[in-house]
Amino acid sequence: DIISTQQNYAKTAGVVERIDLEETIRQALKLNEHSINRENCVVETKVDDCPPIQSERPKLQQILLNLLQNAQWACGENSETMGRVQILAYSSDTSHVVIEVKDNGVGIEAENINKVFSHGFTTRKNNNGFGLHTVETLSKQLHGTIKAHSDGPSQGASFRLTVPIDPTVQASETKAWLDSQTPPIRAPK
Repeated sequence: DIISTQQNYAKTAGVVERIDLEETIRQALKLNEHSINRENCVVETKVDDCPPIQSERPKLQQILLNLLQNAQWACGENSETMGRVQILAYSSDTSHVVIEVKDNGVGIEAENINKVFSHGFTTRKNNNGFGLHTVETLSKQLHGTIKAHSDGPSQGASFRLTVPIDPTVQASETKAWLDSQTPPIRAPK
């Protein structure tokens, strides 16, 4: 089922489609079910009245999978408490939605918080440091942003993905705003 789902997503790369966030989160959890069970994490989801978005499902799915895998690993490494991962989705305004993945895992050192999206950066043994870099790259491709936060070691971490509800509307609004800010170029007389 997992391989079939991933292959179906790969076939639709570059295709913008209507996406229900609750369904997409549920699918990411299903794809990650084995890891969730292995790390003995409790996963909670809350989707607050989010409108469907226009986006590329495979890219959004990959972002969610990477964030979930990192959260589960962080929880598995924190032996002080039962692992808990929260996935929240909500509208931030009329043009964007936010998906947050929070955990109560090992946290992120203050000096590393700005490095976590750097290509090849990792604090984990036997890891390549590509996961969060991929998340940042895919976020940009979806016209979104990704932010990381942690209060420090053993304090967990949160990752906030903000994406437009409809990137084509946002792009045209941005172009209109830029056009209004820049005087038109006129041919010399």
